[in-house]
Parts: sequence; C-alpha cells; structure tokens
Amino acid sequence: MVNNELENISKTHREEQIKYIYYKIGIAVAIIGFSVTQTINDKFSYQHIPLLFSMLLFVLSIYFGLNFIEHLLNTLWLNKEHLDPRIDGNKITDVELLEIHNEVSKKELIKRSNDTKNFSKNNFFLIIGIVFFIIWYIIRLIF
Repeated sequence: MVNNELENISKTHREEQIKYIYYKIGIAVAIIGFSVTQTINDKFSYQHIPLLFSMLLFVLSIYFGLNFIEHLLNTLWLNKEHLDPRIDGNKITDVELLEIHNEVSKKELIKRSNDTKNFSKNNFFLIIGIVFFIIWYIIRLIF
C-alpha cells in the first residue's frame, strides 16, 4: 500500500514537473512571438538592445527546458532498466551479470541525476529574460 502511494506521488510529481517546464517554455515562446509582432516594422535602434538580450535569454530558457525534459525522460528509462534488467529482451538471471548491471546502471543514474540538476537553470534565464523584456517595453512606452 505504501509503495503504491509512493509510486503515485512520484508519478504525479514527474507529470507536474514536465507540465511546469512546458508552461515556462510556452511563456518564452509567446513573448518571443509577441515581440516579433510588435517590432516587425521597426528599424533596429538602441531601444531594442534590452529586447535582444531578452530574446537571447528566452532562447536559452527554451533550450535548457527541453534538455531538462530529455534528461528526465532518459533517467526514467534508465530507472526502468535498473529495476527490470534485460539483455535482448530476456531477463538477466546470472547473479554475477546482475551485479555488474546494477553497479553500472546505478553509476549512470547518479550521473544523469546530476546532469538533470544542471539543466534546471532555465528558471534563471526565463526570469532575467522577463526583466529585460519589461525594461524594453517601458522604454518603448516612453519613447
């Protein structure tokens, strides 16, 4: 019963985490689209510099968000392989082979987990991008 509840909590957490990343990617894409429609006929000037930085940060946010999802999905697959070890579709029964498999997959899972933490930087890029976007929009309203 407890394992089932833990599994449900873990599954829900993963699903919500992926939704949150998609939401942040959606915000970045929407702001990029809005900026393009607002500046399509403008000539480049100094007032566009904050917007340029903003777009760069949004692109980085999208990149890190998508890489985070990719690493998360790869880690989930490695978890599955760690819990259900198989070679060519056949379950591993040899104890020595199973120990080697578990050791290798455990090291890979730890490495992937650390890599996934590095890709959570897209929050920083998104927030700073929004700040530059607001600065650009205020400058646009003033001039």
